[in-house]
Amino acid sequence: MGIRFNYPAIYQCTKSLSAVCSGVYLAARFFCSKWNHNNSLKDKWLARIDRNLIDAFPLHELMQLCAKRRSLLVGKSCHGLAIHFGLVADTLTCNILINLYTKCGQHDCARYVFDAMAARSIVSWNTMIAGYTRSGEDVQALKLFSRMHREGTQLSEFTLSSTICACAAKYAINECRQLHTIALKLALDSNNFVGTAILDVYAKCNMIKDACWVFEKMPDKTGVTWSSLFAGYVQNGLHEEALCLFRSAQREGVELTEFTLFQSLAHVQV
Repeated sequence: MGIRFNYPAIYQCTKSLSAVCSGVYLAARFFCSKWNHNNSLKDKWLARIDRNLIDAFPLHELMQLCAKRRSLLVGKSCHGLAIHFGLVADTLTCNILINLYTKCGQHDCARYVFDAMAARSIVSWNTMIAGYTRSGEDVQALKLFSRMHREGTQLSEFTLSSTICACAAKYAINECRQLHTIALKLALDSNNFVGTAILDVYAKCNMIKDACWVFEKMPDKTGVTWSSLFAGYVQNGLHEEALCLFRSAQREGVELTEFTLFQSLAHVQV
């Protein structure tokens, strides 16, 4: 059975954003034109869509562009299309919607989509947790991670690193230790993202010895890893150790961030 859908309404909605989001407007116009071309019009205003002819790819592309441009109005219209086309049961479509809403700062909408999902992938959990962390809703990120862990969902390095960043923001050292233990059990502690996040929490919580231990155990260190330990030394008043670390980084040819260089020069003058 076909679905009745009002194309002019979506077209007018997207057209109003053309001055600031011309890319989204053109993408939406192309999407509607594609359906008009592929499906016979019943009359000037309505189109009947055969579910078997639905190709979700153009809609996914449009939603991803809305996320990139932070175009919430068109994004919600896409959500409406997904509902009409029966795509909200599709995990990939829901993951894209969660990403869209979190990028637009609409975490309640993202959580609504997340909670309504019949089946969630690791991407679903990671996107929701990362969204909470980016927006400063660290308690929600930690609660969602706890739920994920209780349900036995497989964790990834992105899950751990995002949750550990939430711990850093809340100075939640006990939770960080628990996550560090989980990382050790899953052999993810050597991962750059996870190791650097753990190091950053320990440094911010004045546990510089633990931060150094994590640093020494990491087989591959990035410039961000070096910068995090350097910042930890500075925050704990260990200026001499910070300068020694800076020289070590120079000897090893590590490309440090502008933040690290600025802090180094400031404390040389001290």
